[in-house]
Amino acid sequence: MKNNKLKPIIKANSYSINHVNWIIEEFPQSYQDMVYLDLFCDNLSVYVKKDKSKIEIINDTDIGIIQVYRAIKDEYKHFVKKINAVKCNIETFDKFLENANENFDDYLDKAVNEFVLRKFSKLETKESFINKKIKWNQILNELTILRSRLQETFITNKEALEIIHKFNNKETFIYCNLPINLREQHYNKMFNQLNNSSSKILITCKDQKLAKKLFSTWNCKRKMFSKGSSKKLECLWKNY
Repeated sequence: MKNNKLKPIIKANSYSINHVNWIIEEFPQSYQDMVYLDLFCDNLSVYVKKDKSKIEIINDTDIGIIQVYRAIKDEYKHFVKKINAVKCNIETFDKFLENANENFDDYLDKAVNEFVLRKFSKLETKESFINKKIKWNQILNELTILRSRLQETFITNKEALEIIHKFNNKETFIYCNLPINLREQHYNKMFNQLNNSSSKILITCKDQKLAKKLFSTWNCKRKMFSKGSSKKLECLWKNY
């Protein structure tokens, strides 16, 4: 069942809660009885709000994000202890930024570096120091809830083409929040594999023109969302 207390712990690139609820409403019937694969899980905004599925897999090509989720799931106490020892200042931010692409011997150190760097940066982009007090107690409480949710979830760091091929069957439902920083050749390969897959697939993308071009023959759903005085048309694409 859904846990309303669960929130994405990484805020960057997250969809609004109304948008997430709409995405989940468009999931296939009885997706809870299927294998659920979040192809580019990123901040887990959809995963944390949907009902549990029979088997759940969250995947991302960003090793930093994946190590954060692995640390929360498997070594929560050590992860929290290391985070609590970090001082929030510009010197720490600069040091962690220098280590952003470091190949750490211990995956836990990579997870801490990734998580702290995001929380210390504006909009969690890892680009510039936020320069304000971090509410660690609130953040760590959210980690506790997520830890419980992750216990029966498989966490992988695979290339999209590899994992789409592995789970090409009618028992799998793939949610794909398509990233917008890939090469055209990679998009074409991914489209061909998704288009020929036996799995049920739902696509969202910040770049709607890109998704519309790639998935023009798929079933497109549209909905208008309001934010303040402005409105924006959002779209999703699915093969069922």
